[in-house]
Amino acid sequence: MKEKNIAIISLILGVLNCLMLVVNRQWYMVVCYIVLGLGPILYAIKYFSNSIIENFRSLAWVDFMFGVSILSLAMSTFYGSGKFVFLQYIIGALLVVISIIALVKVVKEHRLSLIP
Repeated sequence: MKEKNIAIISLILGVLNCLMLVVNRQWYMVVCYIVLGLGPILYAIKYFSNSIIENFRSLAWVDFMFGVSILSLAMSTFYGSGKFVFLQYIIGALLVVISIIALVKVVKEHRLSLIP
C-alpha cells in the first residue's frame, strides 16, 4: 500500500470520527469525536502538504495513538454508550492497523528509525 493511500484512509477515518458527533448529538462527546478525529486529519494534511517520509512516520504514530484512544473510549461505559458504538471500534481498530502497516513500511522500505 502506498503512503498516499494510507494518508487518504487516515483522513477519511478522521472525518468519519468527527461526523459521529452529528449522529449522537451529545455535547460531551466532543472530546471523543472532534478532538480524536482532528489528529489524523491534521497530520494527513501535513503529509499531503510536504510529502517526506518523516511526516509519514509522524502520521503513523499519531494514527496509532489516536486509534488506541478511540478504542479505549469506546470500551468505557460513559463514552461508549452512544449510538453506533461499533463504528468507534471499527475506526479505532482501522487506525491502529494502518499505523502498524505504515510503521513497518517506514522501517523496512525507507530504513528510518522507528522512533523519531
